[in-house]
Amino acid sequence: MKPILAINNSPYYYFNPFMLSSIGMTFPCTERIIKNLIKKVLWLSNQFDDIFIPGIQLGIESDFALRSPSSIKAIRRFGEDHGIEFIVHVPDLIVPGKQCLKGLRQYVTSYILGTRNITKERFSMEVLRRADAAYSLGAKTMVIHLPNGVSETPQDTLSYFSPNISDSLKEKCIKFAIENCNNEPNPFYGSVHNISLLLKNLGNPYVFCFDYGHYIVGRKNIPKDELISAAKLAMVHHVHINDGSSDMHLFMGERPQHTNHEVLLEMENLYMESVLRNVDTNGKIFVFERNRPYSENQLLAATQMLLSALSL
Repeated sequence: MKPILAINNSPYYYFNPFMLSSIGMTFPCTERIIKNLIKKVLWLSNQFDDIFIPGIQLGIESDFALRSPSSIKAIRRFGEDHGIEFIVHVPDLIVPGKQCLKGLRQYVTSYILGTRNITKERFSMEVLRRADAAYSLGAKTMVIHLPNGVSETPQDTLSYFSPNISDSLKEKCIKFAIENCNNEPNPFYGSVHNISLLLKNLGNPYVFCFDYGHYIVGRKNIPKDELISAAKLAMVHHVHINDGSSDMHLFMGERPQHTNHEVLLEMENLYMESVLRNVDTNGKIFVFERNRPYSENQLLAATQMLLSALSL
């Protein structure tokens, strides 16, 4: 089965005109942005003779649209007309446990949405609501971050994933990918090993989403054996790099000013050699996650590097 190569929708398209110009200026509403993202990912697919299935990842910026049956119907129609695979990324703000919220915007948003104190019952309800939306959209994959506290109790985390959730996902044939946390606060679930143990206990339909950019932030030592393990375990890959100082969401090949270019090259080579070259691409999902403006040439070059590393 062909791999899926997707581009994420992003909150930045909604308030940054330079970001919006990357996909073609339009009114910043979800349906119109997704139309333009579809055009962009189809253009990209055509440049490489359709060796991958084009996709779009929808996150918190699309959450309100995915509560609207009419919006879901319209977005699904866009996707079906062009053979697009959708991935639904569950918003961080509904995730249980010790969430370390960063920045005023996250705090304000969490209060507005009433998500500061997530109970097991509330979490189950919120996930099931989004599973219903994903199913109506035709999406076969969902992604979720775990709590990003430094110390977590795995048994407590397991208890949030109730039988109601797994039964609903199985019935809908949706895989639920658990993503490693940003490593900056050294979280318990920044460890591939800890997530792997959790997945063994959860079983089907839970899988792994490896975010290499998250993994390398703030790490002084990066064990290659864990990267190889992540490559072989992950069904979903969030594809971006950084120089270790912050989660920059850079394309491979990108070298902005005020970044350490030598470290970027080192992190890029490590990613290609230890992760991407060890991936069995059959049916896997690769998502370019982006939160800053970009050009078609940047997107094209990053895709070429990705496909070359994957031997596609």
